[in-house]
Amino acid sequence: MLELDMDAKTVDSLFVQSHFKHLELVKFKEDDWEIHTPFEFGAVNWDLLISLEGRKVQSLKIRLADSAKMHPVEAPPDKVK
Repeated sequence: MLELDMDAKTVDSLFVQSHFKHLELVKFKEDDWEIHTPFEFGAVNWDLLISLEGRKVQSLKIRLADSAKMHPVEAPPDKVK
C-alpha cells in the first residue's frame, strides 16, 4: 500500500514486486509518476497520480484517465501532505 512520505525507491520496488501485470507505472519526471489501468474502449478508467518531492511521496490522487482534474465520485479521497 502506498503512503505519504514513502521513498520513491520503495514505491518502485513495491510496484515491481507485486507483479501488477495489468497496471503500468509511468515516470514522466523525477517527481511526477502515474499508475495507469488498462485502456478499455468505452470504460471510465482511473489513474493514480503520485507527486514526489525530495524523492518522497507528497500526494496520492485518483483521477479519471481522460481528465487529470476529475476525481471519481466513488474513489477514495486524495492523500496530500
